Amino acid sequence: MSKRKVTAEPAEQTDIEEIRKKLGLSVQEFALKVGVREYTVERWERSESKPSPLARRMISTLVGSSKPKGTDDGEKKSKK
Repeated sequence: MSKRKVTAEPAEQTDIEEIRKKLGLSVQEFALKVGVREYTVERWERSESKPSPLARRMISTLVGSSKPKGTDDGEKKSKK
């Protein structure tokens, strides 16, 4: 049995609708931020198509920017 490392961007790992809802965005807002049309997001959410590599990068950027400022993966925000 061979072991292989699987790396995937958030758009591949998780349902697009789940990502959008966690970000608190409507379909329209999500589409604007990713740079696609609303029906494209709707098709992703119905699994009729998949995001392009560029769209996956944009979604990854959105997911990364949703973290509170001053925090980094498990680090607590320092008090000043």
